[in-house]
Amino acid sequence: MQRVSGLAYTVFLAQLNRNFNANLLIMSKYLYLFIVTLTLSSMVILGCARPTDSPDPLANTANVRVLHFSPGAPAVNLQINGSRPRVAPGSTAPDTIRYLDNRPYYNVPAGSVVVSLTSARTFAIPNPPPLSLSTTIQAEGNQARYTVALTDTFPSTSLTVYRDTSVAPTFETIPPGRSLVRVVHLSRNAPAVRPVLRVSGGSDSVRTFSDISFRQASGYLLVNSGTGTLQLLNPATQAPITSFTVAVPGPGLGSAAPTPGFIYTIYVRGLVGATGATALGTTIVRDN
Repeated sequence: MQRVSGLAYTVFLAQLNRNFNANLLIMSKYLYLFIVTLTLSSMVILGCARPTDSPDPLANTANVRVLHFSPGAPAVNLQINGSRPRVAPGSTAPDTIRYLDNRPYYNVPAGSVVVSLTSARTFAIPNPPPLSLSTTIQAEGNQARYTVALTDTFPSTSLTVYRDTSVAPTFETIPPGRSLVRVVHLSRNAPAVRPVLRVSGGSDSVRTFSDISFRQASGYLLVNSGTGTLQLLNPATQAPITSFTVAVPGPGLGSAAPTPGFIYTIYVRGLVGATGATALGTTIVRDN
């Protein structure tokens, strides 16, 4: 009786061991599947969370500058979005802009950009007449460029905003020995004109711009880089009104490996019949 009971007990233990091993194998399989599933899920999550492209730090920025072309208007102090920019990094001098002054572009966040100008005291005019102007630009990103110009004669001075290089030509797309040029009409008492730019040499030596009136800008045209003549014609009769010597230099001219040219705006400013600083003339400013 004891022998049978011992044998049964041995069989029972063997069966119990087999069941335990089988259950352990099943649990191991489930654990393996759980670990594999968890690993794959983590890889998918991490893969989704990882950005595919590095963010462009310039994508959400724009550039704004101010040019003073209002005869008789006082010097002005500039604020952009409520802050006064400086003339140069580290400078403590405020950005005071006088007639015919221009400033380089200031880098600003894209979106709503408020440009404010108020009369500035100078050594020559310690008590200037009051002037307060403001305009808001809805600036696009990707380093879009804008010019805010003081236009008209004081006390009718106002602000006019121009989008520079609106076709977005880049430095690299301009052929060597060429420049992109436009003309802006900012002479209050000058008639509408048809600008013709003559720069010697090449197929782009003579370029005729679209007719423009006060505050209007022509489109950009590709011209030879160098020094030439800007002639202003009567649009109706083609008769010459006046002409100016202008220079639209391009880098690398005459070198063995010329580099692409620059982008310019020629501002026709001042007053017909005036003399001195407010006489009719041109100011050429680089746009890139």
